[in-house]
Amino acid sequence: MNAQVQYELRAIPLNQLHISPRNVRKTGGKRIETLAASIKARGLIHRLTVIPRPREAGQPGFDVVVGKRRTAALRLLAKHKALAQDAPVDCRIVPPEQATATSLAENVEREKMHPADEFAAFAKLVDEGTPAEDIAAEFGVSVDTVHKRLRLANVSPRVMKLYRADELTLEQVMAFAFTDDHAAQDALLEDGARPSAWQIRRALTETAVPANDPRARCIGRDAYVAAGGSIRRDLFDDDATEYFEDVALLERLVAEKLEKAAGRLRKRLPWVQTVAGTLDYETRSQFGRIPTVRQEPDSKTAKKLERLQAQLAEAQAQVAALDEQGGDDDEADQAWQQANERCEAIEDKIAEIERGLVTPDPDAAALAGAVVALDHRGKVEVTDGLIRPEDKREAAKAVKAKQPAVAKDTGEAGDSRAVRRELSVFLTAVAQQALANNVPLALRALAFQMVLALRGRYRGGHGVGIDADDHADVGDSETLVGSDAEAKRAKWHAAWERTLPTDRDALWTWCCESDDHMIVSLLAYCTARSFNATQDRDAAQPAMPLLSALKLDMTDHWKPNAGYFKRLRKSDTLAILGKFGHGGPAFAKLKRDVLAESAGNLLAKTGWLPPTLTIPAE
Repeated sequence: MNAQVQYELRAIPLNQLHISPRNVRKTGGKRIETLAASIKARGLIHRLTVIPRPREAGQPGFDVVVGKRRTAALRLLAKHKALAQDAPVDCRIVPPEQATATSLAENVEREKMHPADEFAAFAKLVDEGTPAEDIAAEFGVSVDTVHKRLRLANVSPRVMKLYRADELTLEQVMAFAFTDDHAAQDALLEDGARPSAWQIRRALTETAVPANDPRARCIGRDAYVAAGGSIRRDLFDDDATEYFEDVALLERLVAEKLEKAAGRLRKRLPWVQTVAGTLDYETRSQFGRIPTVRQEPDSKTAKKLERLQAQLAEAQAQVAALDEQGGDDDEADQAWQQANERCEAIEDKIAEIERGLVTPDPDAAALAGAVVALDHRGKVEVTDGLIRPEDKREAAKAVKAKQPAVAKDTGEAGDSRAVRRELSVFLTAVAQQALANNVPLALRALAFQMVLALRGRYRGGHGVGIDADDHADVGDSETLVGSDAEAKRAKWHAAWERTLPTDRDALWTWCCESDDHMIVSLLAYCTARSFNATQDRDAAQPAMPLLSALKLDMTDHWKPNAGYFKRLRKSDTLAILGKFGHGGPAFAKLKRDVLAESAGNLLAKTGWLPPTLTIPAE
């Protein structure tokens, strides 16, 4: 049997205490401020263990062999004048030969308080009447941290019991704490179920509407609460998201607001439909647009068009001649520039006249109505000029035998085929990363694609390949090379490659032994790698519904730059600049490369996106 440790109890001045090299704790000296706050409020609960300093140390006093963090906290208090430099500190003096063993026993045998006990202790202090602010000050934590721990203490006894038994993680308990409804919490644990944190959070929030939802933005927090609605915050979400709990009330308020706008439109339109939310891609695709017809120009307009066409032919011939002559001097460059500008000016005049000749077919216009919905910001949005599905056949008959419809010129320069493909490769890379991080949406995309495959309609999907074609490397993109998106994607791939065994049998064993959370994350990763939004034709983007659901803000990933504008026609660059008030002769005179640099600098912070990277709200 080991001999009992001999010791002496004494109060020693703080400035005579030093950290002993025999203290076995070499790490873990964090959160000294928290410990100092606790000592200031409650005093030093556990005395220090010390030994007399050896003479060779050169300075009298005592070495602390147990209590390194407490000593540091006391020194911090003294530094801030909350304690005297020579304040007496309760110590236990042991012989030097027992120092290391005593220090080791202290650190090995001490059991760290279970977080559940800390939650319960905070709750007990509140029950005793201690304000959260005082608890925060006493323990050196923020008031927000106190509120979070109190929320954790309020989970059901069953959840807390499983947490103490290490059958639930802290992350899962944080998810359960979203609601105070113990029955709802316990229901998720029936039959031995152990759902992951995101499954818990999704189940407990599926009947609530987050504050960033367009419906919540439309009504606003104050109006919703004034109408009797309740709000709940998810304290453990990074953004502390608020949820509108009374969905029926919220949707009634939204419907009333939309109906008010629709009522004004019904006075002049044959039909108006409201959508309780945003006009998503699928709903919008059900409607047609009013067919357009090109009216025959009157004699005056026809003659004007004829003159302009002749002038354009002459100007184009001049440009061709200058191209053939070549020349690098300023005079030749200026002549070429002026000839091009003349061509563009004439083309603009012709396009303006042609746009004026294109009008909605009057017979079909009588069938056109509008849909009143919300945009992604929660603003009431009216989409008019729509033809209902049941009226499409009649609208088509109305324009039959008339001149073919002319596509409406939106005035927006479209991306060329090469630019469209290059940018869509970049878009694919960004979307893959976002989809892998959005596990719930990735699983839904996977389920959607599997149903289509089972029904023999694989090609009708939203960009996900059910056969798991690897689209991680979908093509070359100058925009992607060297970008943050590429770096994150490479890191993401590398992490999974390190995790997944390469041997087939080993991979199967890994899949069988991994928990549900890991498997659903893997499914999201594989789904994301099969996603492909690349395109090189000006056609409908089949992946658009999924891109919209991801709520990607491409302005976070792409900024207007000279490289992009160098690949556009000069007239397109000038048109884009003009929308931001940067048009005029001064820009028109610039060489293409100089203009591209100017456009990149002027538009870098505007949030403008090219058509290929523009994703409409759901």
